[in-house]
Amino acid sequence: MKLQRIIALAWKEWREIVRDRLFFSLAFIVPTMLMLLFGFGLTLDVENLPFAVVDHDRSAASRDYTYRFISSRYFDFKGQASDERQLDTLLADNRIRLALVIPPRFGERLARGEAAPVQVLIDGTFPMRAQTTQGYVAAINSAVSLDNMAQALSAGRGVPLVEAQARVQPVKL
Repeated sequence: MKLQRIIALAWKEWREIVRDRLFFSLAFIVPTMLMLLFGFGLTLDVENLPFAVVDHDRSAASRDYTYRFISSRYFDFKGQASDERQLDTLLADNRIRLALVIPPRFGERLARGEAAPVQVLIDGTFPMRAQTTQGYVAAINSAVSLDNMAQALSAGRGVPLVEAQARVQPVKL
């Protein structure tokens, strides 16, 4: 195909677009508006998620773990709950979106170097928000685990804490 024919066809299409106002707006104005809306006005971050905690351990380790969530901008601490039944009520009434249940002997298990399970209840009404929340919880858990590993390495081998932290996380983003 010759370049002259391509230019002629492009010029004909351009005149058709400019002549029809509806087509012109669909071709140029609507995509520009959508780009601005999605670029500036729409965010997929989930912040200030209300959450509550049931702490059966009440140790320094469980308070430190809870404080990681409290100090995050993604979570909004609404208080302690006495038991899991109270959490069910809070979740059903949409007063919280996340609940943490810390079991007994959480601190002891961490001190012995064992795995310390924690139950996390996430409101799944909106799946995208629930999945994002799950990612935030996983990131905080990962940070707590790396800190615990660094402290164990530092105490066990007599390595300074800063060096131990660098050893347990050799790849940094």
